[in-house]
Amino acid sequence: MLALQRHVHIAPASASLHRLVLALVLTLNRSRDSSSLMASVHQQMAVHRNRLQSYLQIPATGDDHAAIWTALSAGSLGLVLHDKDIISRRATLFSTKLPRPSASYNQFARQLYPLSRAASLPLNVDHSRKTIDYPHNLRKYAAVNHARLYKAYLELPSPFAQMTASDFEAFLDKFLHHKSNFVRPNIISESGIAGRPARIVSNAFEAMVSKRADYVKMVSRILNDMRANEIPLTLREQNQLIFLSFYKDKPEILTAIDEAMVPLSIDEVLSFHDAKLSAYAVFDWDVYLLIKLSFKFLPVDTYNILLFHAIRHDRPEIVADILKDLNLAHLSDPTLERTTPVFNSTTLRYLIDYFSAQKSPTALARSIDEVVNCNFPVDITLVNSIIKGLCNCNSPELAESLVNQLFIDGKASSTPEDEESVLYKLLTPEDRHVYNAMVRILENIGPITGESIPQYSLIPTEGSFRPIIRAICSPDSGQTYHKLLTLIDHMEHAHKLPITTRTVRSIMDKFTNDTSNQWTLQNLIEITSKIISVHDYTYNITRDTLVFSREDRPHLFERELSPKLQNFVKLHWKETKPLKLPIDRGTFLKLSDDVTNKIYQAFFATLNRQIRMEHQPNEIERLNKLVQSVQIQKASLQQELENTRNGKSGPHNLESARQDIYNNDELNYIKKGYLIDLIDIVSHD
Repeated sequence: MLALQRHVHIAPASASLHRLVLALVLTLNRSRDSSSLMASVHQQMAVHRNRLQSYLQIPATGDDHAAIWTALSAGSLGLVLHDKDIISRRATLFSTKLPRPSASYNQFARQLYPLSRAASLPLNVDHSRKTIDYPHNLRKYAAVNHARLYKAYLELPSPFAQMTASDFEAFLDKFLHHKSNFVRPNIISESGIAGRPARIVSNAFEAMVSKRADYVKMVSRILNDMRANEIPLTLREQNQLIFLSFYKDKPEILTAIDEAMVPLSIDEVLSFHDAKLSAYAVFDWDVYLLIKLSFKFLPVDTYNILLFHAIRHDRPEIVADILKDLNLAHLSDPTLERTTPVFNSTTLRYLIDYFSAQKSPTALARSIDEVVNCNFPVDITLVNSIIKGLCNCNSPELAESLVNQLFIDGKASSTPEDEESVLYKLLTPEDRHVYNAMVRILENIGPITGESIPQYSLIPTEGSFRPIIRAICSPDSGQTYHKLLTLIDHMEHAHKLPITTRTVRSIMDKFTNDTSNQWTLQNLIEITSKIISVHDYTYNITRDTLVFSREDRPHLFERELSPKLQNFVKLHWKETKPLKLPIDRGTFLKLSDDVTNKIYQAFFATLNRQIRMEHQPNEIERLNKLVQSVQIQKASLQQELENTRNGKSGPHNLESARQDIYNNDELNYIKKGYLIDLIDIVSHD
């Protein structure tokens, strides 16, 4: 595997960043032979078990390991200690009021402890295989239907007087902290919005805002019921209410939404603009001060949430006040001396994202300096923020150097082929939930024991490479297709990371907007063939969606394949190496209409560039005819997709939702067939 970049030219302005990147690499490479994050957590908990039990006042029982895990993963140490006393008081309060058996309580319990069938493995999976339990159990036991659970809660005769302490704590935890789809649906994302009709985007946005508001109302009602019954709230619960109440989407997403609204009339755009403004609660200095003064004690977790909102709501004066309170003002003001700061990995991640978005390399460098010298292990999400931050501050060469030394030529040049490694790819909300919990545990054990926690090994995620891919694929990057392909192959073969929809969009945008004339038609054919192969592999949740299954491969030509399919297999089909992807993590590469359109746009743009560069009249005529053939083929695809969708319309219910899965399979099969046909057309015209 060739390094992405072995020699980096450093401009004087980047000297500080360059020095810090080298220091960070040196720090992280000390974990060359270290254990995984999970092994490190279990080791630290085992070694310091008695001390942790005593410190957290956890009784010595057969389940004390789980109790320590639950306590330390709730938040920062200050929050854990504060909330421990409140949870103990609540347990005493509920112990005097045992629930009576009733139909309503039984229904509540069924909704609170569902056994999700969606978390069960398909029948064609080897169940004897040893799998990682944490994310699977989280999906199986922590995933609840919030609407049904809330309805069952309202039907209890006397909610808190008729609930056990364990059920009450489980109810709050699941209802408040396991709403993974609160942030946004797939369509409302920076890449998901691109190319979609304005009305679809506006409808999706309005539906998202409505669902968020309904959920916040439910949470507020539950917490108000607690106050009415004089049941104390933990800081964790108050923090979550603040997070939900003032949540605002990223500026990049809001900009993408505004751009999608351009085709609408002026009146419609203004109306939508007003609706968008009213969708987000105001978070200004007065609101911030009111929240801040309402707390007798503010742990770093609360500051992190306030910092998150200050950044999202573009309130630099609030950011400055928080930095002052946490003794971090020197990050943005080089004239100030550093005092003993208060932060955790989440604080640093938010600040790195913030300063890099502000294009402030000095503040970014000072933030990275805090990472290098912090007294807790560095996790992969923090490293990913640094990589992205370097790219945002116009230092992609330093980001490449960091990725190269850590994940290509460095200690983690490949990801272990075991079931635990799937968790570290952070492909699902459950993976991220478990990962963040383990990060918090190690950050808390250090201060309790007074000992330094060794750096665990880091396994890269797609987010580790995505900023580099975007930098390579920027229109004027001057980077080569070979460099992109080398990086993608390393991701797939060394780290078992799939090509995602976002990656495909970036690649196709590069072919569409390239100004170097070095990204050729043959390159586009090659990467499109790879995309079809990877989609065929990663979409292997229902076997009938495969164009060619792995078992079918030796017998392909014994079947009655069309000449075009035979030709595609001979020239372009690439066997995809198993990526150690989880069976039930979903699909990472979606052939949406937008993605399919981007592929066609890339072919049109690449062919037109070739026409402009051509001087032979016969060749120009041939290429023009080829463009016309592709246009006809694309129109045929659009017509077939429209006919297929029109034939499947009907009422929306549970049965139609199940049918939608099969309809989507059919649409994917059609799109893959047309893309194969497209490759055949441009390859042999």
